[in-house]
Amino acid sequence: MWLLEQQNPVLMEMLRTESRLNEARQSLLKLSRLRAVAVDREEVDYGPVPFSTATVRPGIAYMLKLLDAEPEFLKDTGYLPLAEAAKAARQAAHHFVPFCDTTRNERVHDVPPSTSKAQRGTNVPTKAQAPQFFSSDGTPISDALMHVENVLTAMDDGRRVDFWANVYTQKLGEWLEQDLPEIAFQLATETDSGMFFGRTLDYVREMQSVESHWHRLGEVLRAILLGPLCTPGQVYELIPRFLEAGVEPYMDEEEYDAVHIERLWQMMLLRKNAPVCDGRAVTFACDESSDAVDSIREDSRNHSTAYLIDATALPERLVRMVGERQCLALTVPEERLELIEHLSAQHYVARFEFESADKMGITHHLAVNHSFWCPYDDLWPLLFAFREHIPILYIFEETCLLVTYRFRHFVTLRGLDDLTRHTMPCYDADTETHDGQLPSYICRLADGTTIRPKIIEQIQDVRTSRASRRLCEAFERDRRTENPEGSNWSDS
Repeated sequence: MWLLEQQNPVLMEMLRTESRLNEARQSLLKLSRLRAVAVDREEVDYGPVPFSTATVRPGIAYMLKLLDAEPEFLKDTGYLPLAEAAKAARQAAHHFVPFCDTTRNERVHDVPPSTSKAQRGTNVPTKAQAPQFFSSDGTPISDALMHVENVLTAMDDGRRVDFWANVYTQKLGEWLEQDLPEIAFQLATETDSGMFFGRTLDYVREMQSVESHWHRLGEVLRAILLGPLCTPGQVYELIPRFLEAGVEPYMDEEEYDAVHIERLWQMMLLRKNAPVCDGRAVTFACDESSDAVDSIREDSRNHSTAYLIDATALPERLVRMVGERQCLALTVPEERLELIEHLSAQHYVARFEFESADKMGITHHLAVNHSFWCPYDDLWPLLFAFREHIPILYIFEETCLLVTYRFRHFVTLRGLDDLTRHTMPCYDADTETHDGQLPSYICRLADGTTIRPKIIEQIQDVRTSRASRRLCEAFERDRRTENPEGSNWSDS
């Protein structure tokens, strides 16, 4: 009723004048039953809803379709005024949506973001505003936990609505060893690994709970709470009430303390004001070489091989341009110099299958950029080494081009892993009678020459330094000692 009051005060005043508020409440109760049936029917029509999006509800259009089509609802005349009221409301005011009209896959942006800080205003949260989960007392364990929290907070830029749902703690231990090796060494040797991973998991689960409550509020409620109609005091009072009202009978009761509500509010602000990506990857050109680059140019297998090299093996001018510890390098034809815009366009890792022209075989590929394809089995395990970017060094005869593509470690890897034979794309090759299905992968030069992806047959790992896993191994060893038949990671 509060939501209807905010969206259509004229309608609510009319209901009060005509003493029909109780009738409106009864209609909303009927709507809850209709929504439950709509969820079941939607799963039949479109397949099971993933757990991470379980709080997304069918929109008004889908429910009205059920009202029109289902004999069960047509027999109950109580639904007919509800349907007519909803249709009339939508016609009267296009901004009025009486029920949350979301899609099954929630958009990356909740509200169209502003392009500048001035336009976004002063409510953009900073790390200092969000309540800290950990505090430092000068011990190695507290320093480690504070570092993990800072890393994850920096990675959550607000552009993904499922960031926390995909975080797994094993990788956080590996990153700690890379960033703070001395502290990680102390935790591994002083048998504090269990405490580190346990407290890290507590933090991740708290943020996953905050994110699930962000989903539960729904798009319409979030927009109103973030709008000019609500004061900060009202926001902190209303959020717990809305969360309690949204609890289904099968859910356990939850308590929402002030710190949890503050984290939820900060998440709402962050995602509302998420920065906009410009669609371009960061690109640097360099005519210098290095021992690693010279070796790749001279390798007789470079026509079908990509190389995973240390970032320190790049040409000297490019080393400081890379925030990752490794880089993928490959030779490319000189014609690609005319297509630098294509190489520097931001792409996210794609997973797909390809059917040969003779229809005799299907191969499985991953592509960081559409200019080259890698075998899935070779590239997949190497992707776990990257954190926020995948640097690619394109090697030409006399020059190099370094392109750093944005990479969302947790979200991207989970999304790729969830693809199945039925959901991933499958392309096929050209034949005399068929043009193939590679429109987004084929480029043309100014003279009309067709440039196709380079097919990588193998990836050679030539790194000389590897990340330590001492902390993770200590934890795994302790877990096996405590529970020899149990799994090592409870959150993976």
